[in-house]
Amino acid sequence: MAFGGSALILLLAGLGLGLGHGRGLGAAIGATLAQLPAVWLIGALAALLYGAAPQYAASAWAVAGGVLALGWIGPALNLPQAVLNPSPFAHLPRLPGAQALDWAPPAVLTAVAVALTLAGLGALRRRDMIA
Repeated sequence: MAFGGSALILLLAGLGLGLGHGRGLGAAIGATLAQLPAVWLIGALAALLYGAAPQYAASAWAVAGGVLALGWIGPALNLPQAVLNPSPFAHLPRLPGAQALDWAPPAVLTAVAVALTLAGLGALRRRDMIA
């Protein structure tokens, strides 16, 4: 639900952005969907925490808040790229724009998200749910 829901929300956001802007509907949808690997990575971390260490599952919100703060406040304060790099969004292309899409960062983020999700599901299956 989290992965499909986030994809739907980003798709609708891109649609609204494209329609509101009045041109470049495909570019707006593409730009919002390009953020999916980073969103999925945060969701995958939450799944891993819930499966492996449920007592720390709520800390996924701190990760999401930290990533949000880095994305909004970091560039405003002209923080160096090394400070911004812990955010998965820092590794995605700035679309739409003149920057060409490099498929390696989104592919790596997606692969890591898949691995974390599978690890979280595996840990959840091994947990004693009765206790």
